Amino acid sequence: MNKRFWAALALSAALIALAFYLPPQLSRWDDRKIMDEPQITKGEEREGLADSLRLTVAEKLLLMHDGSLSYLSLPGGEAKVRYTIENDTGGVYISSEPEVKAPAADDEEWSARLAGVRREMLALQRAGALPELWEEDIQAELSGSGEILCIDKNTQVSFLIWQMTLSFPDWNVGITVDSHTGKLLSLSLRWLRGEPPSWGATGTVGFGSAWRDYWGMDSVDANWYTPRINEILSSPMTYTGNNDYSMAGEITFTYDGQTLRVPIYSWCSGGSCAVQWNT
Repeated sequence: MNKRFWAALALSAALIALAFYLPPQLSRWDDRKIMDEPQITKGEEREGLADSLRLTVAEKLLLMHDGSLSYLSLPGGEAKVRYTIENDTGGVYISSEPEVKAPAADDEEWSARLAGVRREMLALQRAGALPELWEEDIQAELSGSGEILCIDKNTQVSFLIWQMTLSFPDWNVGITVDSHTGKLLSLSLRWLRGEPPSWGATGTVGFGSAWRDYWGMDSVDANWYTPRINEILSSPMTYTGNNDYSMAGEITFTYDGQTLRVPIYSWCSGGSCAVQWNT
């Protein structure tokens, strides 16, 4: 009888100890199993997570202006070859060899990006957001490129942008491109004095509203089209003097209750003139 009593008492104590210690230990075992055997998230789940964290173009522009981003240049971003595209066909040119080369995988990627930028610029030109830079029969080269990862220091949300330099026969264009959408975020246009591009028959009157729609902003300041903004945009195209000059202004947009003031500059110095948008 005493033996059975003490055995039952020992069993009860063991069960109590197991009830107290076993759940945490099982949890630790499960945690270690997860670390030792990583679980692969299904493609649909990964895409859903990416969508939930994905920023709009307008939100990226706001972050780029509020000073909360860190910028990390990715390795291998500098282009070692030059690309060209004409009439929706692309090829890769090595500067020391004029013949077309079969592009490698990375070359194909940048060539595809160049084709995408061409489509974006043609659409912007038709909307009045750009002067007539890239017509159907004009050839352009990608003479410089790089990738930059933008990281929000407050939330650690990140997004990728490309920087590209396009060489046209009569001018050069430096642009920043949103990697996800392919949309242009900034632009610096430079040409030789006396050989400017043209704004076409409609001029600069549609510039602000075109960029509002292109970036997906809620609105643009109704009074954005001032004589000064028109002068900043159009004067370098018609300037024939020899003196240097520069002008600066801004156009105000709103998105989700927030204000975005986008700078715009133009100047002529020496033998060159330029217009810079959101640089």
